[in-house]
Amino acid sequence: MGELIRIGIDTSKRFFQIEGVDAEERVVLQRKLTRPQFLPFF
Repeated sequence: MGELIRIGIDTSKRFFQIEGVDAEERVVLQRKLTRPQFLPFF
């Protein structure tokens, strides 16, 4: 995985959609996390 420069978080009632991009704006991280998974992930 490349170095993340920005992380976007889309919230909903049950899930968090996480997307991270590198310096060239390429998506290097995409995850769908439940609320209990969110804090331990970070």
